[in-house]
Amino acid sequence: MLRTFQNQSLLVFLLLTFAFSWCFWIPAALLFRGELQGQAVWSMPRMILLQTLGAVGPSLMAFVVVWSRSGPAGVRAFVHRGFQGRPGWWLAGCLLVPALALLAVMLHPLLDPAYVMPDDAPLKPMLRDIGWTGVLLTFPMVLLSQVFSSPLMEEFGWRGFALPHLQVRFGALVANLILGVLWGVWHLPLVIAYGDAFGPYMLLILANALLMGFLFNSSGGHMLVALLVHASMNVGLNIFSVERNDPVLIVLSWVCVLVVLWRFGARDFAVRPRVQWSWPEKEKP
Repeated sequence: MLRTFQNQSLLVFLLLTFAFSWCFWIPAALLFRGELQGQAVWSMPRMILLQTLGAVGPSLMAFVVVWSRSGPAGVRAFVHRGFQGRPGWWLAGCLLVPALALLAVMLHPLLDPAYVMPDDAPLKPMLRDIGWTGVLLTFPMVLLSQVFSSPLMEEFGWRGFALPHLQVRFGALVANLILGVLWGVWHLPLVIAYGDAFGPYMLLILANALLMGFLFNSSGGHMLVALLVHASMNVGLNIFSVERNDPVLIVLSWVCVLVVLWRFGARDFAVRPRVQWSWPEKEKP
């Protein structure tokens, strides 16, 4: 009975999340496809509005489903449980993906002596204006500002709600792989709008989903860690990178995933045995 209840909740969450987000993102893809390459998205307020409204979907729908199934008490338990665990993993959450991104930046000229950083590389104007010292000093402020964007809009849904449900049924590694695929496909209209290649994007987001899942499970399911890892991923992929879906970064990310699997295994996909969360039963009328 509990397994059926959990599966129904997860399916409803996924259907609502995709429907809500895509009702904003499909129009964005139709309206702005081909216009965003080489353009600063900040100069396109309609695109920002559609992208932001769609991004709210996962966290919003998680709260909607929990409320509909368990009422206000369930929502309180959902939020409270999300901040139990071991928040000491926050530092690893802040640094892992940006460190991989910066390592990729340094490897490019070593792998190709003729390599020149592209003019549209997100990192290039920062290095020109403030240098490496400035980039590192401003990193904490940039990271903190990112927490209040897509991480807060998404993570109560993906890592807070969907991942624990998936891990109950499929185990840790397979659950994180499934979530990574869902997460990548959910972004598909935005990938089309920005004109990115979906294959490399999917490889990168799947590796990052696995790394996020490992850190989240190692923290005992602490939402602060999930929020910070997602924020650091935004910084690493969108600010510290030299190109979108950088192939060097993709390889480094998967090497890191393989090291984690070799060292800690797939059963719990965590440094310690992961927390098995229970879910509140549906409130009786």
